[in-house]
Amino acid sequence: YKKAIARTAVTCCLTIVEEVRKIDGAEGLQSLKIGIGSGPVLVGNFGSSDHIAFTVLGPTVNRSARLEPASARAGCEMLIDQNTYDLLKDHKDFSFRKLPAIPLKGILGNVSTYEPFFAGQVSEQFLDTFNEGVEALANEDNDYAVECFTKAAQYRQGGDPASEIWREIAGRKPN
Repeated sequence: YKKAIARTAVTCCLTIVEEVRKIDGAEGLQSLKIGIGSGPVLVGNFGSSDHIAFTVLGPTVNRSARLEPASARAGCEMLIDQNTYDLLKDHKDFSFRKLPAIPLKGILGNVSTYEPFFAGQVSEQFLDTFNEGVEALANEDNDYAVECFTKAAQYRQGGDPASEIWREIAGRKPN
């Protein structure tokens, strides 16, 4: 059940991203950013006798809300959390790239995030090269990370904002 819900959410959001890309002259929509998290939430009517509202609360909601602006900083249109990735990583309809662990406001420690793609939407060479760069950055091999992110950007038609961002970050860090 959890896998089906995660698959539906990611499929829906990837479809929205594809449809928004088709809109001419919609610069505001072109900066569409999405964050998806999976986990327990509280759902229901909350408030006082004076004001009550139906809402969703909990750490999963907070993490998801923080992933949305983080996607912009990471150069991605959508980020999913580790829980969502774990539910979908073996699904034939998707491929993923792992991003370097990032801090999220209000959440302790750095968080592992992934960008989902429909299967076949990007080349395996692009994904493998980007993921090698992430691994090199985690191992503090910044020169190799810069090399990988540079290659990854070349493997994606039209370039890749995330590769450019992480190449710049790796280039600023001392080895």
